[in-house]
Amino acid sequence: MKITPLFQLVAVSATLISSVCADAPSIIAQSPHSFVQAEKAPDSGVSHLAEKVGFAAKLPKNTEGYFSVIGGYDMYERFLKTEVGKLILETMAEQGLDLEEVEDEPEADLFKASVGEEIFVSFGDTSGIQGVNLNALNRSANFHQMKMMVQMAAAAMSDEVDTSEMEGVAMSMFTGILGDPKAGLEIFEKSEMPPLLVGLKVSDLDMREQIHATVAGLLSQALEMGEEAPFTEINVQRDGVTLTGFSVDGKKAAALADEDTRQEMSGFFGGRAEVDRFLNAVAQKNLHIATGLKGDYVLFYLGGTMDGFKLVEDPQDSLLAKEGMGFLKNYADKDIRVLMFGEGEAFNQMMEDSEAVSSIALGIKEGLSETDAFGDTRDIQTLLSHVARLDGKLFDMIDYSDSGMVGFLENGFKIESHGGSNLPSIDTKNPHAFSALGGMEDLLFYSNSRSNPEFTGKLYELIDSFGEAIYLMGRRVSELETEDFDFEQFREGFHMFEQVAGKDLAEIWTAITVDWAQGTGDEGAIIIDTKGTMPKIPEIPGVVIEQGRIPRISYVTPVTNPEKLTQSWGKIEKSVTNILKALEEQGGPAIPMQELIENEKGGIRSFFYPIPTTTNNARPIVAMTEKNFYLSTSQTAVAEIKATLEKGGGPIRHGSYSRVNFSAASDLAQYWVDLAKKNADELFENDFQKDDFMENVPMIEKYIAAFAQFKDFTTHVRKEEGKSRMSIHFNLN
Repeated sequence: MKITPLFQLVAVSATLISSVCADAPSIIAQSPHSFVQAEKAPDSGVSHLAEKVGFAAKLPKNTEGYFSVIGGYDMYERFLKTEVGKLILETMAEQGLDLEEVEDEPEADLFKASVGEEIFVSFGDTSGIQGVNLNALNRSANFHQMKMMVQMAAAAMSDEVDTSEMEGVAMSMFTGILGDPKAGLEIFEKSEMPPLLVGLKVSDLDMREQIHATVAGLLSQALEMGEEAPFTEINVQRDGVTLTGFSVDGKKAAALADEDTRQEMSGFFGGRAEVDRFLNAVAQKNLHIATGLKGDYVLFYLGGTMDGFKLVEDPQDSLLAKEGMGFLKNYADKDIRVLMFGEGEAFNQMMEDSEAVSSIALGIKEGLSETDAFGDTRDIQTLLSHVARLDGKLFDMIDYSDSGMVGFLENGFKIESHGGSNLPSIDTKNPHAFSALGGMEDLLFYSNSRSNPEFTGKLYELIDSFGEAIYLMGRRVSELETEDFDFEQFREGFHMFEQVAGKDLAEIWTAITVDWAQGTGDEGAIIIDTKGTMPKIPEIPGVVIEQGRIPRISYVTPVTNPEKLTQSWGKIEKSVTNILKALEEQGGPAIPMQELIENEKGGIRSFFYPIPTTTNNARPIVAMTEKNFYLSTSQTAVAEIKATLEKGGGPIRHGSYSRVNFSAASDLAQYWVDLAKKNADELFENDFQKDDFMENVPMIEKYIAAFAQFKDFTTHVRKEEGKSRMSIHFNLN
């Protein structure tokens, strides 16, 4: 097969770049010498664990990241035996789909064999270092893209748009990335594909050999592309595994570029020197892709060097014996189905220069600094620099340790994670004051957490600064003179926004993020139950109003400064009044601000607006006691929450906890079905609607009964003995 040098070079270069910059999952980590330095741990059940978690017992201790799913097909079969699974099968059958016939297809057998027993992905030594390189490239791409967008917007503001100029601006983004001393060619030169190993456990010999032969056949096709192709054959022995496949030879790939090709590439790379530098880097890199068999496993390896393929025979020398995997011994007797590990050192290294919006803000700033098309933007540039600094301060608060996670079957499915992030946004030291609320009756949803005020304050400040910069940029653009129709629409819309709500919305935001935040504590709880009653809305059947049940939503947080809360509400009320008046002046409807009604009962000061259809159990209110501040859709709910808190009790809990009660949702759904069945004559306008509903009742109840098998879903994030912990439980009845 004959291919042109340019085509070969582009294809190979793209393969190398995409491999080097492949988005390694967050489970990767970095410790380049850990395989040598790691001490041999005592057995402590490692051999027993090896029998439960599969190939992890054959990976070396310098493995930096690992993820596996065990018994995937078994979990699939278990799901089909649940009420929901049975319902899905029944629904498929009604639509003419027979799952058994689908599973009899050869492709289904192949898929079942591939993922049914065990599938894993492991990241070897240097994965964390390459993650750092990837982050640098991502930051550079964000920066230069934002800069380019500002430049294109500036070019579009001119009376005559020069197409060639726009193309040059677009190309400058790529040349900027390539020339970035912290990214681009600099990163490519020092990057290498880290060892990546993917494996499938296939116990059936014939199927295992078939899968291996298929993969090997696909890899061998690269060797049929002719002598000019930069591919060489792999056929080596590594740790008892015969690996076959091909290598992308960097020197041969670089040699494909003749003088004409290099000149063609100069336009993209920004100059001949950059092209030569790139090709020199290509010549020093190789990419190895191979497959092999190890026992019952089909293996697929990808890496910059074949030395990255390493296996061990003794579980004591394996990943399982690594210090960061010590948590796993607590689950030695569980039915483990998911296992994950990531090394903390690499997380910290990768996060050292990580950011959320910093590169975006600085890219916009750089673009603004190089043009006067938008007038004097120094104030905006200052704000954007401040955003970048705040972004850095937020990420400076994040630290990582070794992270491990295990998922297992037990009363449904449980996930337990150990280590990882230090949880800077959460206060994990002080216990919850609202844990008793989780025991209230008929709860549909409950969430209780304590936030870290230092982190929250920095986050609010970042949002404030970025929002102000965007607002100022919008105002600056709206002041420009142009005859473009789309621009005129933007100008009119922006000016109307400023006249109607601009300052007042900013005042509302300040009232919430400053005054209200200073007047309340760092803990909050959300309570949603199914004890709400219907508001008395006209034309709704009486039986629905009298007997209908709806969710009640409440939020409670401690009061720390009542005066600040009063100031917050005063600012909000004033701003809302101003917005309503401005809307009326712009031709909108006249909506007078309603008078706020205040009452006090049982130690609760309640504030609400008079709405004719509301009742005590269906009325949006704001309420305060000596200790707490409430937002709720029900005055009755606030009283019940207050009474529950006064009784005390509840588990001692830290961090962040939430629970979704599926049983309560199923009960509420069944309640409404029963209500409709019992009062069908009153609820439906005619016999046709009534009969249609009654005919569908069995199907509706079947769905409700199926989902009733799901009991609840809980999550709990906290720290134990100084290490981050997270527990997730999907519970079944």
